[in-house]
Amino acid sequence: DKPARQLNWPAAAGLAAIAAALGFGAAHWTASRPVPATATEAPIVAPAPTKAAASTTEIAIPAEYLQVANIAIEAVASGGLDAEILATGTVSALPNNEAAILARASGN
Repeated sequence: DKPARQLNWPAAAGLAAIAAALGFGAAHWTASRPVPATATEAPIVAPAPTKAAASTTEIAIPAEYLQVANIAIEAVASGGLDAEILATGTVSALPNNEAAILARASGN
């Protein structure tokens, strides 16, 4: 009877790391990427706004720019931003004194 062959754990871990790196590299290089616009395809940039146009509250961005930058558009709606912000704080009281904290909350 021959003794059982022991597994060399450092070598197995090294081979697994090499295989993972090669797999990641192959997936990274073969992934499809959006092609940026070349200089001949790039739209012409509008001139700088004048003083009269600077007072408007609208920003016009061409759809091609948004598509190249992978930016999604969503309608603006009012909401409870104060309910979505979590703020932490610390209250310290002097020894032998009392600290009172009043939390203002609305809703549920």
